[in-house]
Amino acid sequence: MKIVIAEKISAAAVEQLKEPGWTVLTADQLDGKLSEHLESADALMVRSAVQVDAALLANAKKLRVIGFEGSGSALAAIRQAMAARKDESGKEK
Repeated sequence: MKIVIAEKISAAAVEQLKEPGWTVLTADQLDGKLSEHLESADALMVRSAVQVDAALLANAKKLRVIGFEGSGSALAAIRQAMAARKDESGKEK
């Protein structure tokens, strides 16, 4: 399991996500290469600063879940980006 945390969260929260055999990448470790890290990620955690859109998710083929802290238009944008990943038959691309 690879979890990408795209924005700063507390060290205690990061520790809660660590399990044997899991990779947890924090915002400090991404070096501006979020989309590259998402290519092999199973989970993405964001707040409101990271723009989650179809372009960001285009190569995130393994991504199974997006954890989001926030509401409003940012959440709507994430839903729209996830919908863009599906083809006309409703299956994941």
